[in-house]
Amino acid sequence: MMKISHRIFALGSVFLAALPAFANFDGPAPVAWRWADNATQAPGGQPVVSGNSVFVAVGGRIYSIDRVTGNTNWRFPAGEPVAGNFLNGCAMKDGVVVAGSDEKNIYAVDANTGALKWQYFATDEIGSNVVIAGNYAVFGNKKNELQSLNMSNGNDASGAFRVAEGLLPQLKTYEGSVLYATARGSLEAFNPSTQKVSWTQKFSRLNSRGAFSTFEDRIYVNSGSYLVALRGSNGRVLWQQNIGRTLDSAPTANAEYVATVSQDGMLYTYNANGRPLFPKGVRLSGAPIVEPSFVGKFVCASMQSGAMVLIDPVTGDIVWNYVLPALIKPDKEATQSSGGGGGGAGGSAGAGGGGNTQNEPKAVAYTQAAGAPIVVGDSLFALARDGSLFMFDKNVGVDKTAPTAEMVWPIPGNEVSGNPPMQIIFQLADFGIGINPDTIKVEIGGQAYLGELVADEYYVIKIAPGTVNRPLQNGKQTINFTISDWLGNAKTHVFRLQIDNSLPALGSPPTVGDNNQGGPGGPGGGRQGGGGLAGGGGAGGL
Repeated sequence: MMKISHRIFALGSVFLAALPAFANFDGPAPVAWRWADNATQAPGGQPVVSGNSVFVAVGGRIYSIDRVTGNTNWRFPAGEPVAGNFLNGCAMKDGVVVAGSDEKNIYAVDANTGALKWQYFATDEIGSNVVIAGNYAVFGNKKNELQSLNMSNGNDASGAFRVAEGLLPQLKTYEGSVLYATARGSLEAFNPSTQKVSWTQKFSRLNSRGAFSTFEDRIYVNSGSYLVALRGSNGRVLWQQNIGRTLDSAPTANAEYVATVSQDGMLYTYNANGRPLFPKGVRLSGAPIVEPSFVGKFVCASMQSGAMVLIDPVTGDIVWNYVLPALIKPDKEATQSSGGGGGGAGGSAGAGGGGNTQNEPKAVAYTQAAGAPIVVGDSLFALARDGSLFMFDKNVGVDKTAPTAEMVWPIPGNEVSGNPPMQIIFQLADFGIGINPDTIKVEIGGQAYLGELVADEYYVIKIAPGTVNRPLQNGKQTINFTISDWLGNAKTHVFRLQIDNSLPALGSPPTVGDNNQGGPGGPGGGRQGGGGLAGGGGAGGL
């Protein structure tokens, strides 16, 4: 990952007033600020919000960030960072922030000052996040052991507790117990006070991180293609549903609904009793990168494409879509060469020449979520894998800028064929509040053309047999591309192409985002898993 320097990005104006404590995030909101610091490896986990401070563990430091302004309150260590990286987020209780680094240390710092309260050196490599259960900070190591530290002084409370079936890396808590999954498909509740397992529930299948979550008195588990609800106090099954697709990561829940996402990007929601709200699911843009979360009344799904998507759990409607932009946008350094032998039909205007070639490097213009976004009051906080932290708030953020659209295939102004097969590709961006895909309209020569949003940052128009889009006629063609964001900021971008239908068909680029034309007008260069509870009838059911 690219190393970045400390910076704060602010979009619009920031009001220096306390945010409402119990308000509800209710839809699209612009970026109020973006905080960032050095991160040589992608962080994980969620930010922790307490009062007017946000806490994250990124790179070699733990940070406190002002919730309203995005300014850094303190960083630990204040001088040189620790020798390793914080990869699994942080936890907080009673004014103490605790996080583990990959150089075998657990650090506890004062939430108000950033001063070190205690430090614990683990003899074995840390293999999980740190959670706080009662008066203990608990973490797992790579020897499949749980270690419990006294929160007051960091002393080892009672030695290591070995997990015989193999410990998976994600720990969570329920009341005073630590919940973990094993490599053999068990979910267990461990009491750090007694150093004993309170209960065990067997599954026929769990993924490599142990896909489960907690909400109030329930635990929700993804087991192969099954979504299972357990009682938190004893691990007994309340209900289970076979969705028919392999489920990814962990489910999420609020007081009314449960949501889960499959590996192939289908979202499913259920009521608290396990009744499906839309059994066919909602198709999302690709595969998820982290577990979904409830933000206000909506489900937030974070995708491998860099998109955060908000979905109404009752109707299945997508109410917001925002692509997390890369902290540093890659340069598009085009290289051009002409001449050479064997241009043939794909060459430029000079017969037999090699033609003009424009190659754009594969530029990733987005980053991905490091953990499920969270909401506090009217504000949504999302930690990204590039080490930056986004804060979205419609009361604080201001966005008056329309989205941008760039035609990346073919090159605007080029002379190309308008006959099928032909693709016209636009790269889209909006750093403020995101692009509303329903507002995209394209007219070519006064006629409407339909396209598809791909990977949440490219819009592709296909001219081919079987599509409604007509071939382009000879002569100069004007392309009007209109786009708006979720606040209604709109702009029409104008592009032009010279059409010569005696040229070979344009086709499509080798990869979306790359232009590789053999000359102006030349063609481009180039279900379902088992799961559920073990021992039941059918395919792993009860």
